Amino acid sequence: TGASGAIWASLMVTALAWPHTTVTLVFLPFFPISIGSGVFGLVALDIVGLIRGWRFFDHAGHLGGAAFGAAYYYYGPACWEWWRRQAKRMSPSSRQGRETD
Repeated sequence: TGASGAIWASLMVTALAWPHTTVTLVFLPFFPISIGSGVFGLVALDIVGLIRGWRFFDHAGHLGGAAFGAAYYYYGPACWEWWRRQAKRMSPSSRQGRETD
């Protein structure tokens, strides 16, 4: 389930970044759809599967991956920038200028 959650996160980020990009699914090779519509449909299918208790796929893992992908798309750059500022502030080279005798 870990790999499918990561794939779902990647799909969600791609769908949010380029929602009008068309994709063609393997089992429907001559029917292109927008990736936004495709991911929306698959998320809806996983929600139904989770509610109905279907056990064929790990629906919670897929939805968790999709939620992480959406959160990363919207908040990821700001989080990374915050971590960079914190790491820079805590680095030994930045502390040398602040130490006093």
